[in-house]
Amino acid sequence: MVRISVELPDEVAEALARAAASRSATPESILAEAAHDIVAAHGEEADRRDDGFGAFLATPGAFDAYIAPALDDVAAGRVVDHAEVFSELDAIVAAALARKAG
Repeated sequence: MVRISVELPDEVAEALARAAASRSATPESILAEAAHDIVAAHGEEADRRDDGFGAFLATPGAFDAYIAPALDDVAAGRVVDHAEVFSELDAIVAAALARKAG
């Protein structure tokens, strides 16, 4: 494995740190993921999965860290029932169709 150092403007580094925190990740892991995506987009990494999920699962603790905030939301009751969400979506679609028809 190779280590690469990158200098970033302070505001970019701060935004990267916030983005990483919101994903329960590290700035380094986000940059590594971006590098994988760039290489994959140029066809250099043929064996990489489309979504990289297999590599994500292979990283010890990565999945647990990723879902921890969601599990905290569930435990605190900060969720919306599936049936309620789809009921609201059905109402939005019906209203849109009614506007289009009439």
